Amino acid sequence: MSVLSAPEASPPHLAWIAERLRQVTVEIHTEAGGGAGILWAADLVVTNAHVARDLWARVGLADDRHVEARLVIADRRADLALLRMPRSGAPPAELADSDALRVGALVVALGHPLGLRRTL
Repeated sequence: MSVLSAPEASPPHLAWIAERLRQVTVEIHTEAGGGAGILWAADLVVTNAHVARDLWARVGLADDRHVEARLVIADRRADLALLRMPRSGAPPAELADSDALRVGALVVALGHPLGLRRTL
């Protein structure tokens, strides 16, 4: 899942948000299954630990390239994992300030549930 905020100066446009999220959301494929992750840095992907069960994973980028990634660390209790891959050239996710969120604010998640690519 990726998190991103829309500019405050204009109303949020879902197409703009979806495109930004598409650029930083990756597909993760392992022997045990797959899921989604976000580009945290040029060579790092954050995902769920239950997705990154294996030492190696194949990461599908927004431009349809696939690269091999290695599990760096996983916290099974928090269900978070970090994968290292070759630098992708894609900009990492730009996270919103969670302290600035208000009740009623638009929140959008993009992922690959049940193999449905880039579901918003």
